[in-house]
Amino acid sequence: TAAVAVAGILSALRVTGNLLIARDEFRIVDEDSHEQGDLEGRSRYLWLRFDREWGPTLQASLWVGQPRIESARTGTASEPLIALGSVEDRRHSQLTDVRTRVDWQLHPRHLLQAGFELTDEKGHYLYNSEALFPDDVATLFDRPTQFERALDTDADRRRGAVFLSYRGRIGDSLIAEIGGRTQTPRIRQIRKTN
Repeated sequence: TAAVAVAGILSALRVTGNLLIARDEFRIVDEDSHEQGDLEGRSRYLWLRFDREWGPTLQASLWVGQPRIESARTGTASEPLIALGSVEDRRHSQLTDVRTRVDWQLHPRHLLQAGFELTDEKGHYLYNSEALFPDDVATLFDRPTQFERALDTDADRRRGAVFLSYRGRIGDSLIAEIGGRTQTPRIRQIRKTN
């Protein structure tokens, strides 16, 4: 009984998915200015979509996605007569995204759509840099002879939304559409600075 109902639902369910994985690396070496830099980026995108037709006038879709993006940038400069320095910049973000939509064809000329969206994002940002300048260079540019910057922060963002829309055909050449959407964003940031 319950197993038959579940089997019936699953047999009419269409599942599609996408997976994309990418990695990029780039190195810069300038021997004349004694600078070196490394850049690296990684991306992963995963989506699953579930579609179900409940009848000739009612369809529903559910999307679940999880992208992850990472980047890292490091570099050094070593010109003792001008400046010595280094930088480290690392970022990553991961999202979990759930979206659903129901389409109800009330009449051949009238379509009602409703759904909701939930998104959860977590990110991390790390930045460190330091530089040393000879006294005459620091005086010339009105800068301190040494400075450091550091930032280490995490951020969470959550968003929920619901929507409802109506689309109707008036005559043969005019389409009217009206809808509403409400969402509740929430951002929480934890900042740690050295």
